[in-house]
Amino acid sequence: MFKRNIIAPILILLFVASLFGCANSATTNASASASPPTQSAATQASSAAEATASETSEEAGSEYEYYEFDFYFDNDTQTILSWGSDAVSKYLKDKFNIQVNLSRADTDPETKLNLMLQSGDLPDLFYMDNYTRIRRVAEMGYLLPLDSLIAANPSYNEYVSEITRKMQVMPDGNNYLIPLWTRTIPTGGNNVWMVDKRIYEAAGSPPLKTLEDIHAFMLKAKNDVKVNEEGLEIIPYEVDWSSVSTVVNMVTPVYRAYGGYGLPGNWYSRVDGKMQLALRDEKYRQSILELNRWYNEGLIQEGTFSDNHDQAVEKFVSGRVGVLWYDHSQDDVNKFRTILQEDFEGDDYLILQDPVFPPVAGLAQNEIFADYKEAFGWYGEYITTQAEQPQRIFDLLMFMLSKEGSINMMYGPPGAGMYDELDENGNPILLKSESELTSDERAAIGVWSWSMVAHADNVDLTKFAVDAALPKDRQSWVVSTQREILTPIFFMTNEYVQTGDVIEPTSDIGINMKRCEDELAAKLPLAVMAATPEECNRIYDEAIAFCDANGMKEAEALRDAKYQANLQLQGGTAFEPAKNPVDNPVLNY
Repeated sequence: MFKRNIIAPILILLFVASLFGCANSATTNASASASPPTQSAATQASSAAEATASETSEEAGSEYEYYEFDFYFDNDTQTILSWGSDAVSKYLKDKFNIQVNLSRADTDPETKLNLMLQSGDLPDLFYMDNYTRIRRVAEMGYLLPLDSLIAANPSYNEYVSEITRKMQVMPDGNNYLIPLWTRTIPTGGNNVWMVDKRIYEAAGSPPLKTLEDIHAFMLKAKNDVKVNEEGLEIIPYEVDWSSVSTVVNMVTPVYRAYGGYGLPGNWYSRVDGKMQLALRDEKYRQSILELNRWYNEGLIQEGTFSDNHDQAVEKFVSGRVGVLWYDHSQDDVNKFRTILQEDFEGDDYLILQDPVFPPVAGLAQNEIFADYKEAFGWYGEYITTQAEQPQRIFDLLMFMLSKEGSINMMYGPPGAGMYDELDENGNPILLKSESELTSDERAAIGVWSWSMVAHADNVDLTKFAVDAALPKDRQSWVVSTQREILTPIFFMTNEYVQTGDVIEPTSDIGINMKRCEDELAAKLPLAVMAATPEECNRIYDEAIAFCDANGMKEAEALRDAKYQANLQLQGGTAFEPAKNPVDNPVLNY
């Protein structure tokens, strides 16, 4: 969710420990191998608050005594909301008689963590997104193992799959992580091929069953249709803006069409059974050469590589983009499709469905893999040794992972404005859908504001059922797309989990790897924009040679070691045509 800059090892350790001071609940004892740090000021403040616990508990009408803890985010971008100021968090506050004090670093997370650890003033719960930092914090004895907490509240084992529990065990044998957006089944979906409805119809609504069909449509849109109904010049192809490198988003759907096995970490893939630089895969080279052809045919604008996010979205809503590869769910955020429909009567973005991800001609559909989901989820929360009542924290987080907690997070409690009662399956009967809420209503309810702890299965299956129960004209375009188009072709695999996290960013290997990745981000756009296929190949080969000369093979070896270990735990790769969900939608991963 949050991206981190490279920092010095000691700062990494310091920052991580502070982040996890509020995440999980356990006993007040640290792991046997480490002595707990000195009690923090936050813990002392929590103890002082306990003096009025019985009085506060009576007022709240809760079965719990009053408890207060600090939850710290290891970043300087998290929006910090006031606990209890909206219906969602007020329901949690009253139900558990608990006060959560949220904070993050104002400007410099590394320095903030350093100061925390030097003073011993740690939070009770951390949000952290880097495995190597988390591992060091655990080794320092600042995190609480979950065993005793799970024993008291075994719902953890229901929500967190066995494969995830195995994969998140630290070298010391303990599990400290409550994973964010963990799952047991593949649901949801984001990036899709889309075509502009008016441009597509003006081009004769041609079939779009192969990558060659998409290419032919873009040529027709450019050379025959030329302008949209308002007289604006057509942009044949646009992609999702990326802060890493636009070429990553540009090559992803093409590499898939050639039978590629996904791009974890942007630049890597399964190549010849090993985790390697994706450029070593001939299918990746062919993908770059195909994009080079599109560029020289005028189908890709040079500005696509330099656009910022706002500039990209401005193109998406202009009624000029023939083919768009983009995260359709962003319509819930930036309203790119909604604005297009409002500004250009009769226009729309049509999602490719037959198939969703067209192959290059000659490849069978079961040789093309849709997006995969990992049981692991995103990052997570960690409880520190400073938490005086870790079980209280753990129980709150477990509730937030439950179906009831998911309903509260997405729709608020009953009577908050979106629903009053549940149906026979325990799903809300909506009075107002999310799209029908005003901004003030959303804020008052707290819709999606407290999703830092959530379970993907409970969230997706509930929102799918709730949306499907609405009349067709009130259903969400995003949710129905996920439910009807993307979820049926998704599959689960955990083979890529943490294959990049095993490399310490500030180590020699990590620094060299980052240098190589920066070179790829600079070189591959040049390869796409090369004047000839020969020049494209030359630049491509230069990029590989640079990586080989700068330690990439060492990084690949570490990534592959983790990859092979994951395969052992999982029982093999999911990237085999015989296991493709086109043929077999139920995978045992």
